[in-house]
Amino acid sequence: MKTKAITAFLSIFFGLLSCKNDGGIPEVALPDFMHVSLLGTQNNPLVKKFNPGSGDTVFVISATYGGTNNFSQGDMEVVLAVDPSLVAAFNAENGTAYLLLPADAYELEETAVRIADGDNTGNLNLIVKIRNINPSADYLLPVSIVSVSGKIPLNEDRKTLYLLLRPDYDSYAGKEAWIGAGYSSDGGSAHSAGMAYDGDEDTYWQSAPGLGLPQWFVVDMKTFKRIDGFTLGIPGGVNALPKHIRIETSHNRTDWQTVLDIPELGQTPGMEPFSLEQYVVARYFKVTVESVWNSATFACLAEVGVYSLEQGPEVTTKMEKDTWTGECSSEWQANHNTGPLKVLDDNNRTMWHASPTAGDNQPWLLFDMQKVRKISGFKIWNRQDDHGREPKHILFELSSDGVNWETLLDVPNMSNSYTAEIDLPAPEPKTGRYLKITILGIHPDGNPGYSYLAEVAPY
Repeated sequence: MKTKAITAFLSIFFGLLSCKNDGGIPEVALPDFMHVSLLGTQNNPLVKKFNPGSGDTVFVISATYGGTNNFSQGDMEVVLAVDPSLVAAFNAENGTAYLLLPADAYELEETAVRIADGDNTGNLNLIVKIRNINPSADYLLPVSIVSVSGKIPLNEDRKTLYLLLRPDYDSYAGKEAWIGAGYSSDGGSAHSAGMAYDGDEDTYWQSAPGLGLPQWFVVDMKTFKRIDGFTLGIPGGVNALPKHIRIETSHNRTDWQTVLDIPELGQTPGMEPFSLEQYVVARYFKVTVESVWNSATFACLAEVGVYSLEQGPEVTTKMEKDTWTGECSSEWQANHNTGPLKVLDDNNRTMWHASPTAGDNQPWLLFDMQKVRKISGFKIWNRQDDHGREPKHILFELSSDGVNWETLLDVPNMSNSYTAEIDLPAPEPKTGRYLKITILGIHPDGNPGYSYLAEVAPY
């Protein structure tokens, strides 16, 4: 019995061996596990950043296969081609708006990749001619396998590589490295062209008197920046305020495009943001004053800056309270001259006073500051006589639209001193066009009720 059992086992064992190849691995057809594809298609689109100021840039495209450790599969030739028709379909499927890389902006060094016997990868170079690209866009280039010669088949799902070419830029909008790159004229050391971007709203560029208009200056930002908008500063106390302003950008200081044309710039001193319809990536910008608001033969501009969506615009720190408008929840009798603008008149002997008889338990003030401003805190003065009912819990909020509000400062226990200036710095500066002040509780016990303020000075 024992001999028969051993014989049966050996018959089964050698029968199994007959179903295997010499390596002991079951025979499986090649197409089931080996395919040719383009490297990187698993990450479509494959992002490649380029320096807009560089020359020709080389990107490597690789054809490969896997599924085995045996790379002795013979020589293979993988034919490649760009398929422009795929860009529209890619955008439709993915909700994107990439542009096709222009035909004169790239070149495939070869039309085919050779994968040598004993290897599983072959490369060719894609040359991108940066000088022929406008860097203010993202470009898509679909490169597809057209055919494969050899015994390994093509992976249809991974035969197209979508290269996404994106400009590499500096998102920091600081002006420290900026330098001048030319100007039509300036006012010498007192009002040089550099004073239009020195970060000081109190200095300004002035073109030379008597030369007429237009007048211009060019700024080299030293690095490529994404620009979603510009800020322009109107100087105070001068007559030749710019009216018609045009701004152009360039990546090479040779080719210029107009990105902003303002027929009538405002005349209120301070910074004003102007967004672009489409962002640009540029190293240089040129500001041209085409006309001014009076008959002067020269122009002035206090400050110019750029901004991206990441950082937002540079806004004015000047308060210009005499331009604000205001309203309030209630006001004491009109003949007492206690309206909301009394807290802005730089006189701590006048005041806004909520109505004692209107049931105004959480009185508020609301101001339209006329433009977006940055506020870092407040100096407060309480009423100077007839004490009691001074604000204790006070809330300061900012809004860009007068509807959606963000807390700037919440002070649950403000001093009720009527002889000292009360300084209330915010945890961090915030920006907005509308300012709301709400008195949530009053001295002495913190319960809500009508109240008043003599002076509020934001800074």
